[in-house]
Amino acid sequence: MATTTIALERVDEPPELEALRARAAVQPGDARLHHELGVALLMRGDLEGALAAVGRSLALAPHEPFAHCLLGQVRLLQNDFDAAEASFRRAVELDPADVAAHAQVAVVMLARGDHAGAAALLTGLTERHADSPLLWANLASARKACGDRDGAIAACRRAVEASPEWTGVRRGLATLLYLQGRFTEALRERERVVALQETSEAQMDLGTSLHAEGRLAGALAAYERAAALRPSWGAPLLNAAATAAALGEHRRAAEHYRRAIELEPGAPTRHVDYGLTALMVGDYTDGLRAFEWRWPAGGATLQRPELHVPLWDGAPLDGRTLLLWCEQGFGDILQFVRFASRIEKRGGRVILHAPQKLAALLATCDGVDGVVTDGEWLDADVQFPLVSLPFALGVTLDTLGTTPYLRPPTRCAAADEAITPGGGRLNVGCVWASGTLYPRHRRRDCDAASMAELSTIPGVRLFSLQYGERAADAEPYAGAITDLSDRLGDFATTAAFVERLDLVVTVDTAMAHLAGALGARVWLLLHAHSEWRWMTGRDDSPWYPGMRLYRQTRPGDWSDVFARVRHDLDELARATTGVAESPRTLVRPRLPPTAHVKQYGERRTGTNFLRALLSVNYHAEVLMHVLGDKHSPPAPFAEYWRDAQHDPDPARAFACRATFSVPAATTSPFALQQVEEVAHAAPAVAAAYARGELRFAVTIRDPYAWAASLGWFLGWAPRGATIPETCVAEVREACRGFNARYAAWLGFAAGPPGPCAVVRYEDLMSAPREVCERLAGDLGLVRRPRPWRNQDGVVIPAVWDHTRPALDTKFESINDRDRACGAHLAPAVRDEITATIDWRVIEPFYAPFRQDAAVAASGAV
Repeated sequence: MATTTIALERVDEPPELEALRARAAVQPGDARLHHELGVALLMRGDLEGALAAVGRSLALAPHEPFAHCLLGQVRLLQNDFDAAEASFRRAVELDPADVAAHAQVAVVMLARGDHAGAAALLTGLTERHADSPLLWANLASARKACGDRDGAIAACRRAVEASPEWTGVRRGLATLLYLQGRFTEALRERERVVALQETSEAQMDLGTSLHAEGRLAGALAAYERAAALRPSWGAPLLNAAATAAALGEHRRAAEHYRRAIELEPGAPTRHVDYGLTALMVGDYTDGLRAFEWRWPAGGATLQRPELHVPLWDGAPLDGRTLLLWCEQGFGDILQFVRFASRIEKRGGRVILHAPQKLAALLATCDGVDGVVTDGEWLDADVQFPLVSLPFALGVTLDTLGTTPYLRPPTRCAAADEAITPGGGRLNVGCVWASGTLYPRHRRRDCDAASMAELSTIPGVRLFSLQYGERAADAEPYAGAITDLSDRLGDFATTAAFVERLDLVVTVDTAMAHLAGALGARVWLLLHAHSEWRWMTGRDDSPWYPGMRLYRQTRPGDWSDVFARVRHDLDELARATTGVAESPRTLVRPRLPPTAHVKQYGERRTGTNFLRALLSVNYHAEVLMHVLGDKHSPPAPFAEYWRDAQHDPDPARAFACRATFSVPAATTSPFALQQVEEVAHAAPAVAAAYARGELRFAVTIRDPYAWAASLGWFLGWAPRGATIPETCVAEVREACRGFNARYAAWLGFAAGPPGPCAVVRYEDLMSAPREVCERLAGDLGLVRRPRPWRNQDGVVIPAVWDHTRPALDTKFESINDRDRACGAHLAPAVRDEITATIDWRVIEPFYAPFRQDAAVAASGAV
């Protein structure tokens, strides 16, 4: 059941409890006095005491409506809805003009989940008592519960007009505005709340609004003020710490994390966040210790579930075999494998369990006696996670070691053929995009055009080391960049290419660690808010002596970075090659429109859609909402919006980062802030769409199949079971969310200038390649000049490349109506879906399947 905030009686300050008790003892026959005592006890959370006091009041004055109202409030807070409603209705009988008593009946309806009934009752009451702020406040709660956020905002505004200094309802209004993405209006309300009554909660809200507006310094001050007003509350400290870190004040952030840990020492995330902050400022002693709290066990290192051997305690092996296993990304593995050589073996062996793509290269590391990969037999006497090695070994910032510690295992003829050292040219490898599994990879990535510009420097020859789906970005610049993507293979082969180069210029991805571990010269391009390992305020890295760092001076703006890179590269080329030619001019091709595919629903379904889209070999930017999958919550809309505002190209940024509708089957449909109006939230997106620079495709699910899988995800029924009739109210609310999500996108699709394509899951199931061919035609996509395939010949994003998948049309979730209605939805649930879904919105796509409510309820949908 959805949680609803309700307003009971409005009392600004609780009465003095001891004074009331003393007066009641002196005047035991005063019913009103016992009532006031009950109110005071209720406001302090003493329900039993309040119940006893109101009982004495009723015994003295059984016909007083105020006593029955108080009894109803106590019963309501005890979740005894029948008794609460009976008390409120008795108060109405005794005094039909009592507005508060009528309102409390609606409150019970809200608590029971009858949101529509409560809204109807309260609407009638406000028509007769338009000056009652209590009625308007409760009507706002009812409308919000019904999904009518605009109506809730209007009701809140009426309550504020009737009672301008009621801070509670102002806070509710600000929250509604914030959830609508109307951040400036929300900020004004929250500033007014703080001016009326400064509390820790009000300052916390103010900080949130300031943060959403990009005013980080003000947000930090508000969070710190909230923490000062309520020192026992950890949330403001955590927000202050994160904001201080975003401002680059990492020592200040660390202090806030320390205070938050003191309040809740057993919270793992606080330790981890503190550890990353300490590492950022070079405090490896505290940082590595706190980073061990990343394990769910609360600081204890997690064991591999398939290994039943103890953890290594850091002592010499003395003939034992230690299995080091990798738990993070490719870059982390390449960075931390260096520490394997420091383990004191004394006749023991160190075996590394690593991904197949890294196995051959990691086997060249000193101290590693063997590498096993997934599917191979794991056997050892003790085990330990690779990333925990520096903590176990007591590593400090000054004892990270030297490079190289990796090398290509064999000579590579393809690398020798592709790259010829010398010849009056500086051979430079480049990578402009990182892996999409990293949630904020867009922050780290630049574009191929910026890299291609470097080829105009005299004496510079560019080679693309880009991997994955972004490798195709080099195709329009074939005259400027030699594309090596189809020859790189695993990391061992790639290492051979890197060794033939004079320099690697890359964004923050595994390539930076590979080049660094090989001892190659590497220039790393960093976002303004880079990871802990690159620290702050320095242009070198203690991890890799041959590395130079180029940091953004403004978040999202790479122009200054490339200006510095170009200057330094020009100097290096002149010194190395002696070439003194005039700079060339880069021929900029006219690129085709980018197609952004917005994926709704289950992750595996989306995976197959993306495979199918890529299999037809068209240029398309495929967006899979990794942050919205089953294993992690979606990032707040405010975070996406802040990122877009800080990007020099807000249209591209918003299209790439903001989930205009979050995957419906994997997130709660009740949080309607997940629905954004494209034209309102980001005018630059609509403008770019109108200019033909962006194209969108939307996938849409059948409402009945969607409701079944959603019910399983939200726990209305076990996976595969029937969604019962008891969930009808929840289904109704979910369907309203469905309507809002698809109305936003389909309305956009219907407007000029087009085209915005819509793809049905049913069609995608039956003929995925054919659907994608039609989609390419609708969006005006351009074919790639050559097929892009993985080692098994399957055209697929690099995210899934290591699993060697094939195109699969068997989906994890339900996507057909017959199966959903026949086995997984109770008749009343099917009836509710038919009645609530706005068929006018999606009828152009589901007209062949539309049935009326009677047919749906009979099971013949």
